[in-house]
Amino acid sequence: MRTTAFSIIIVFMLALTACSQKPSPVTEQFLCDDGNRFILTHTPGTSEPATLTWQGKRYEMAYIKTRTGAERYEHPSGTTYIGAANSSMLIDRKQGRLIVQDCRNPVQAKIHAELKAKGKPL
Repeated sequence: MRTTAFSIIIVFMLALTACSQKPSPVTEQFLCDDGNRFILTHTPGTSEPATLTWQGKRYEMAYIKTRTGAERYEHPSGTTYIGAANSSMLIDRKQGRLIVQDCRNPVQAKIHAELKAKGKPL
């Protein structure tokens, strides 16, 4: 009886530990069709802030919830990252201009290639 109770407590504690672990941040490199590159460090699936490295500058960006499911992070300067399943872009929302588009990390590049091979709209 004592061993069974001890085993149940250990299993319960392990389950609590597994549930309380936060997802780890990931660093992704994006290559754009025009040759530009940027790096985004973020924790996918959370509302944690992200760090964008673009042209030697680092931007600490706030997570912005979207209705479409796209990832969106904004910096107070107006620099904004938007990521969809097969492509990402940087925009300057204060100046209303596109910075770079058609940028992809390796996962997005794979999805983009699969859609293109199937003749799907990009």
